[in-house]
Amino acid sequence: MQSDEARQWKDAIDVELETLRILLTLAAIWNYEIDQIDVTTAFLHGDIDVVVFMEQPEGYVQKDKEDFVCMLLKSLYGLKQAPRVWFRLLKKFLERELYTLMKCETCVAVKVIDGLLVFISIYGDDLILFARTKAMMRDMKQMLFKRFVMKDLDLIHYILGWEITRNRQARTIFIKPKKYAKKVLQHFAMDECNGCKVPSDPSLRLSKAM
Repeated sequence: MQSDEARQWKDAIDVELETLRILLTLAAIWNYEIDQIDVTTAFLHGDIDVVVFMEQPEGYVQKDKEDFVCMLLKSLYGLKQAPRVWFRLLKKFLERELYTLMKCETCVAVKVIDGLLVFISIYGDDLILFARTKAMMRDMKQMLFKRFVMKDLDLIHYILGWEITRNRQARTIFIKPKKYAKKVLQHFAMDECNGCKVPSDPSLRLSKAM
């Protein structure tokens, strides 16, 4: 049986990496535009859907009411519910705009415009937009910017630790996790270690028992 915390995060918004690879592959084959948007303070947009109390924040303690606590009306970063609350808000908005969240991947919204598919891939506060033309991409961004405060990162270059390089003429996309690998090595203070092309002992003999 899942805990409440596990259920909260299960309902959060993390597109599967395999799904994102598929979308990038299709975009390369179909020669789609791929842009990235970062939602500013995404987790603060939604109304909290459970009763949560917190201590008065430092610097805002009311005089003669030091023992009082605050009941949250809006979601905050650090709450288990925050990702789910944001996802529900975004989902409701996209559905009003006639987008459909895929049954097999609820973090991908799809819509048919002028006979062509457009996609919005959701990963936390990062949105990746796929559209056939620049005009379609512009319309998608205008729709989102009217509702949320966002930062337009334009063409996708880096997402989830991946470096994205593209050749539009050859219709190819390359994904390189080099920066992410370096970040992991730095985190564990291993970035100054000697590199090795073969990660295991070349003299190791494998057996069926292993």
